[in-house]
Amino acid sequence: MLRPSELCCDCGLCCDGTLFSSLSLDAVGLSAARDHRLPVLQTHSGANLALPCAALQGVLCRIYEGRPQCCAEYECELLLRVTDHRQSFEQARKTIEATREIHRRVTAAVGRTRWWSAYRSALDAERTDSEWARDNADLLSDLKQLDKLIRRYFWG
Repeated sequence: MLRPSELCCDCGLCCDGTLFSSLSLDAVGLSAARDHRLPVLQTHSGANLALPCAALQGVLCRIYEGRPQCCAEYECELLLRVTDHRQSFEQARKTIEATREIHRRVTAAVGRTRWWSAYRSALDAERTDSEWARDNADLLSDLKQLDKLIRRYFWG
């Protein structure tokens, strides 16, 4: 039987800032974050855990067993597909690998900026500057492919 940690420990996209910029914390999650000395952002709407998570080492969470509840409860679409047998574990690993590779290329091209900000900027540039679009066709393709993969497989 598949344990979520087996797939999650190959991925880390929900923790590294690829999917989200932060996570809302309830009182229990805030306590867990503070217990593990994780940076917490106070906003007008409450406490948020900043991503990438300080507890992430590579793709592994160093506090996996004691992570905040919002982290423990998150199940991406890919995990749900494997759990209910719509996708094999090996197919899921290949999807993760492909997504991480595209993310690496995008990061190499745009730096550590949030990829979705780069995506919006690139789409604006594509519409208004055909020369830029032609010169950056590979980046545009990667950004569009990354957006498609994340929407299809990772946003739960």
